[in-house]
Amino acid sequence: MIEYDSPEQLNEQLVTLSLLPESRWKNLLNLDVIKWYVIIGFFLTLDADEAALNLLKELGPSGIETELRSLSPDCGGSIEVMQSFLKMIGMILDRKRDFELAQAYLALFLKLHLKMLPSEPILLEEMTKLSSQVEENWIHLQSLFNQSMCVLNYVKSALL
Repeated sequence: MIEYDSPEQLNEQLVTLSLLPESRWKNLLNLDVIKWYVIIGFFLTLDADEAALNLLKELGPSGIETELRSLSPDCGGSIEVMQSFLKMIGMILDRKRDFELAQAYLALFLKLHLKMLPSEPILLEEMTKLSSQVEENWIHLQSLFNQSMCVLNYVKSALL
């Protein structure tokens, strides 16, 4: 049997479709509305089961940056949503789980929104709480590192 390869366009007078799935193009005009609902839904679930963190974990680096950038009022978010994000980081630090993610997400958040934080008292207050929380966590980790180094040095000298 001869296999037929169809050209990309049969004739200049004919219209060709992209063959992309509808989900890739159908809702482009409603993207701002969809984005708003996603942001609101993203952080409304924060207190219930930290679903927002699970959503962030599933995204790649560019998706995470897009989500964090969209928290800003300039990009469709709000101060309250930004505050919710900072509270989520605080909850992660309290639970002492996903520590490196909390640090990375907070660093990216600060990189993206550092200029507007001082002008928003609510965010500044939340950042002050987070700052002391991060400092406490690092002091605790430093203590654990020091203990580990002492044990390691003892074992090393005992073996010699």
